Amino acid sequence: MLVTKQQLKRLYYQKKIEEDEKLRKRLDSHLFYFAEYVESIRNGFFTRDKPHLIILSMLFDLIDEDIIWKMTASMPPRAGKSYSASLAILQQICKHPERSNMRNSYSADLAVKILSFFVRESLKDERLYYLYNVRLNRNAQSKEKWMLEGSNRPVYSASGVGGTSSGIGVDNYLVLDDEYSGISDALSMAIRRQTDNWVSSVHLARLEKGGKELYLCTRWIKNDHIGQVKKYDKTYDVDIEKYYSMLLNCGEITDDKFELVYQELKKDIVANVDDDTFVTYTVPAIITVDGEEMSFSPSQFSLDYYINKRESYKRRGQQWIWEAVFMQNPANNDSKIFTKLNRFTKSQINGIIRGEEYYVVSYIDPAFEKGGNKLAMPIAIYIDDKFYIIDVEYSNAGVEFTIPEITEKLNKHNVSYIEYEMNNGGEKISLKIEKRMNEKGYELPVFKGVNNRKDKVVRIALSFGDIAEKCYFLQEDEYPSKQYRDYVKEILTVNLNLDQDYDDGIDATAGLVTMKISSAKNSSF
Repeated sequence: MLVTKQQLKRLYYQKKIEEDEKLRKRLDSHLFYFAEYVESIRNGFFTRDKPHLIILSMLFDLIDEDIIWKMTASMPPRAGKSYSASLAILQQICKHPERSNMRNSYSADLAVKILSFFVRESLKDERLYYLYNVRLNRNAQSKEKWMLEGSNRPVYSASGVGGTSSGIGVDNYLVLDDEYSGISDALSMAIRRQTDNWVSSVHLARLEKGGKELYLCTRWIKNDHIGQVKKYDKTYDVDIEKYYSMLLNCGEITDDKFELVYQELKKDIVANVDDDTFVTYTVPAIITVDGEEMSFSPSQFSLDYYINKRESYKRRGQQWIWEAVFMQNPANNDSKIFTKLNRFTKSQINGIIRGEEYYVVSYIDPAFEKGGNKLAMPIAIYIDDKFYIIDVEYSNAGVEFTIPEITEKLNKHNVSYIEYEMNNGGEKISLKIEKRMNEKGYELPVFKGVNNRKDKVVRIALSFGDIAEKCYFLQEDEYPSKQYRDYVKEILTVNLNLDQDYDDGIDATAGLVTMKISSAKNSSF
């Protein structure tokens, strides 16, 4: 029986339709398969040697199945969480073009120019158009929000913290992707308050029936939004070690093995999670699997890389940053920063400076009123990029008492260079000191005013590592005064909240370690 050209054409298209339907069914079944397909024309990041991404993709599958309604995911920097979210939203747009998604971040530049742009440009892939019949609406393609052809509402919208999204409802994925740009934002009380208010009054107000509430971030502080979820909401922690073990013991991760792990995860989630439960997925940089430490993603970062990074943070007194940013386990804000300080004796410093070039420097954090904030002025020998703090003025007795004491201490130690905070009357105090020293006939040091525009908490917190590494304090039995004792006591009580009785000593010490020493003159001790 002869087959006509028309019949052959019909058979070809029928087979093509069947193949496309089979491919689409596969891509719809798991985000990981969808990601592999999208990446097949370029170097793929979503590869089967990254267990943390495989597990995250499975969690997105369970969100798509309406088994998970709320989720948090935190990972170290460069782990791929935002990229995974982009692919998850891209898949959702292909599968459910009638639904609306929103992803917000700490800045409009990130949310709009990078994250939204990636998803929008990916939709231009002709392969996705032929498989899913989705195409961008040419008349509604702003970066902030865009539509598909035939739609009358945005399929994707985005903004930064503080932005507006009025009139836009979200009945699919509502994502907060990194609420803070870094440690400076996270430690700033003003930025935290602004972010919290915006999330509750604007971001979450967009959620409609059917919407999923998702938080993705690298953690910096305990009371970020993931921390708030852990504190106030019902949560279920994904047993990451269990699923890592299953994946690593699979050998080559075939589709059958992938499905086996997925079904186990699904069974655990179904047994422990309801619609009001936040599933929390936490990926530390170093994870213990079957009793062995390993990098969370060996194909990206070696275990040695993270061990060296951990030791580096520890040496600099920044263990709290390692625990928060890399281990996703931020310390309580009331945890003490300094458990011990570098110490020295007078005899040791005499030996260190003998025959060497050094400077005697000081930093003034001013205070005027009696009984208020303390005027803090550590005096240090600076040598080999270390500050040996030999004396201090630390008092709230008022300038009529502190100026004479300061003058004598500066002269006694032959201080050659002083920086002072110009805020809070620092310039007036420096002029009073100069006047008094002139009256006494003492040699004047170089004075330099500094404008501190950074948030005080941020400025101090960013100096913790330098203080721990570069500052040395006298042994307790050699403290020159009660003021010195009180000053060291304040340093040892400092926490991230900076809510101790006084923070003037740590503020002045932060100023000391960030001084520009080049203007100092050689001194003798």
